[in-house]
Amino acid sequence: MSMGLHRVAIHGSCVSRDNFNTQFNADYKDRYTVTLLQNQSPIVSSAAPPLSGIEDQISELNDWSRTTVLNDCSKNFLSRYRESKEGIVIFDNFADVRFGYSEILDTRVTHNVWQIGSSRFEQNFKGIKDHKPTDNIRAYLPVYRKSLKHVIKIIRRANPEAIIILNCARAASDEVGEAGLTRGKIQDVALQRGLGGARQGLLGDRSGMPSHHGVP
Repeated sequence: MSMGLHRVAIHGSCVSRDNFNTQFNADYKDRYTVTLLQNQSPIVSSAAPPLSGIEDQISELNDWSRTTVLNDCSKNFLSRYRESKEGIVIFDNFADVRFGYSEILDTRVTHNVWQIGSSRFEQNFKGIKDHKPTDNIRAYLPVYRKSLKHVIKIIRRANPEAIIILNCARAASDEVGEAGLTRGKIQDVALQRGLGGARQGLLGDRSGMPSHHGVP
């Protein structure tokens, strides 16, 4: 790995990940390296306690899907971040909006119909209760806001200098001011502004980043 690369942690979906894909940004590796990834997990899930002992119930999934579900249920994004302390952390809300979460055994996991919907996972657990913002936004938002604050608090403790970006590609703009996150497109100009030293604006001022009009 070349010296001077900016290390990036991504908690999100393809709308964030694909900005760090040579098919779309051919030279991104000249400046950035993605060293931590949590795929298709709502923030609500990642802030919850872990759920163990599910390996046998998702054995029929392919490697990518199985890893996605195991990472979600183990809630290991934050524990991994405490060790790795990337300087840039990017979130998006695709999984919260698309999947929501399931209450199960005193915790919350992603209601990922693309993954666990193809496994024995839900068949083997009784009393699962599913929640989606599209079903009841008034009930979902307080849980989301509390979870987001918890996640940001842990990241701030691990690395107070981290630049935290909430990718507004998916229903994020209403939460930016309260959470104290950077708002904007995830593209090179946005990252360069963040890395240029304007930290005070990034940590609380919406004007520090361009408004979202869709991620190219």
